[in-house]
Amino acid sequence: MLKDCTIDQVLRKAGFDGSRVRPIGAGLYNDSYIIDSDRGRISAILDFDRGLYGDPELEFAVLDTYGYSTPDFFEGYAKPRPVDTDAQIRQRLYMVYELIKYAFIRVARGKSMSTGRSHVAQCKRILKELE
Repeated sequence: MLKDCTIDQVLRKAGFDGSRVRPIGAGLYNDSYIIDSDRGRISAILDFDRGLYGDPELEFAVLDTYGYSTPDFFEGYAKPRPVDTDAQIRQRLYMVYELIKYAFIRVARGKSMSTGRSHVAQCKRILKELE
């Protein structure tokens, strides 16, 4: 499917035309937000050190990568997640981005060569699925 494509071709095939770009946190971790427990919703996001303008699917892919993408999250998100083919391709590409970023960080900081290798292997599997 994506084998031998340029980056521009991959983006076009994934349906990315820039129209979905908006501010995203790109790091919704447990200590990055306040939950309104009475309403069961996020009431404040505290930490934007990874914030950027981008495709919301990047945020979702980060959550997918670490197992936080749950029905409860999307109920609180108050907007359904796109499930079309384009969104699924973007999700996988963003997961590769997240995994390769942290593979480098784990190895560069000397914390875990095995985790870095595991992340690279996951990237290879994901990219193989997209061929």
